[in-house]
Amino acid sequence: MEPSNKQITKMAKPSVYADALAAGQGVLRCLPLELRQDVFAFAALNYVQSGSRGLVEAADISERVHEWLPPMCHVSDDFFFESLPMFLRHIDIVVREAYTAYSLYFFLRATNTFAYIYSLQFRDAAILVPLFAGPQLVKQCINLRHVLFTFEDENVRAAHRHKDIGATGPFVLDKKAFLEGYAFRQLLSLKHIEKVGQHCCSRSSSPLIRGSH
Repeated sequence: MEPSNKQITKMAKPSVYADALAAGQGVLRCLPLELRQDVFAFAALNYVQSGSRGLVEAADISERVHEWLPPMCHVSDDFFFESLPMFLRHIDIVVREAYTAYSLYFFLRATNTFAYIYSLQFRDAAILVPLFAGPQLVKQCINLRHVLFTFEDENVRAAHRHKDIGATGPFVLDKKAFLEGYAFRQLLSLKHIEKVGQHCCSRSSSPLIRGSH
């Protein structure tokens, strides 16, 4: 006995998206981990390159806010933990304030993904002073390739002193104080660093505002 049109309609009712999602997960989960990582890496690179999504604000990174993540990270918990590292290695994370540095640090610690961060931009020198999250981020992200530090004129002037005690002539940079005052020691301990940028600006042109690059 052939099914009626009503029965056919009822049989076809389940979500096509849900079916495709289940089928896709099943196929990928059958692949070896190395092949799954290749698939996620390819998808992550295409996602970043397709819409200029390579620059991510640390302020958007949170364990509860996932809008900054590509769709493949939203499929399931398994997909999230396997695809997240592939995505992180392709992005450039911009840290503008101290509290966002802490948020980023705790997110990377919770997901155990410090080693997948290849590029960081620090847009405020205050983030890089001892006891703040900046130095810890630099230290823990052991595979960092590219780092950008931004200093305002006031940060640099604070590390200057007179060449001779009691002198009134031009100030010279106290290199020791400058190096110890920020995260340079942690930076020098990195083995894979390729490029370090230092940007100096006046307070009026500070890149702390979102959208400034």
